[in-house]
Amino acid sequence: MATLCGCGQPDGPEEGAEGRGQAANIWVPGRRISLRGFTRLLYFAMQPKKPPLFVDLDETLIHARETPVGGPVTLRNSRRIGAYETYVRPEAHELLTLCRAGGRQVFLFTNAFFGFAHEASRIFSLGFDDHSIFSFAMILNCRRNLSPASALIDNLPPQVKSTQEKMQALGIASEQVWVIPAFEPPHFPSASLFMLGLPLRLERLDRLARSYALR
Repeated sequence: MATLCGCGQPDGPEEGAEGRGQAANIWVPGRRISLRGFTRLLYFAMQPKKPPLFVDLDETLIHARETPVGGPVTLRNSRRIGAYETYVRPEAHELLTLCRAGGRQVFLFTNAFFGFAHEASRIFSLGFDDHSIFSFAMILNCRRNLSPASALIDNLPPQVKSTQEKMQALGIASEQVWVIPAFEPPHFPSASLFMLGLPLRLERLDRLARSYALR
């Protein structure tokens, strides 16, 4: 019988499995793994990780405006965070779901303070934990070229100073800044067109990362 790596353990189909379409098995210390499953596991392990995405918060995922504490809420479905009346973008969850597809890491990259960003994520169920939030102070103090293969989703274009600070921190070029319509009054524009083009942008980002991995 054939052996795997000369260890004397069978790597062919189990006795009686031949002809029934069952997967072959290999031996790993302490357990047996289906060759079909092992091949799939090996395939995914060898794939380059998807480049991460960094997403802005204010005017990208939410709108926040300072109002008197205890004052009336003026925006429908808004929530108060400290002195700010905060309203989540209707497409925010769909946007983040698209970004996170396939196990991609997504980080909040915001000029807001950490406490505000953390509370906004919690209240609106945006899915960012303490380890996936980069606040204003972190952006200024983190090392440069943090993630050159990544992309940034922001409502502000690359020419704006705050966006340039994020670009420098990440080490990305202007074409890696994907500008989403600012979620601000009075009209609170939709991000539907941006969402339509997002899968293609993500595919291009992944393809570029794969080409670098093969070099």
